[in-house]
Amino acid sequence: TGIYVLSPEVLGLIPERGACDFGQDLFPALVRQGLPVYALVTDAYWCDIGDESAYVRAQADFLSGKVGLDAGELIAPSAQIDKTARLEGPAYIGANAVIGPYAVVSDGAVIGPGAHVGAHARISRSVLWQDACAGEWARLEGAVMGRAAQAGAGAQLCEDSALGDGAALGARAVLEKGAKV
Repeated sequence: TGIYVLSPEVLGLIPERGACDFGQDLFPALVRQGLPVYALVTDAYWCDIGDESAYVRAQADFLSGKVGLDAGELIAPSAQIDKTARLEGPAYIGANAVIGPYAVVSDGAVIGPGAHVGAHARISRSVLWQDACAGEWARLEGAVMGRAAQAGAGAQLCEDSALGDGAALGARAVLEKGAKV
């Protein structure tokens, strides 16, 4: 697998309805029609982010420099980080994000623009998208929260779990390993 670069006319070979797998359908059709197909082998970073675990790992790899791209400024100037909060290891804190008192953000966590991390919350190896909110005492370990998702006070999102855009997890509720809402 990799990154595909397609000529516009190739898009006409993809059916308007139904599934079309590039490896099983599109590329064999190109070869059958005698159209050119090229590949480039590279040692550059590659990670298939097809599940939550890989997605979170790719974010951490990017922040730690493994991807080979400049991560730029990791803490937006407009972010509000309480003086008692701790940032451990590489982490990204987006524009207008809020990190509350005694919160801990660590291990390649990504806190998106406008996201809120409540007092005493612990966010490790996790991604909070834009305007997501992890309430006070919330715990996230290797989890993903979508845009405007809400995790209540004391809620826990375990490894490989995901809370989708706009979804809410109540106070002290637990989203078990691999669970998705």
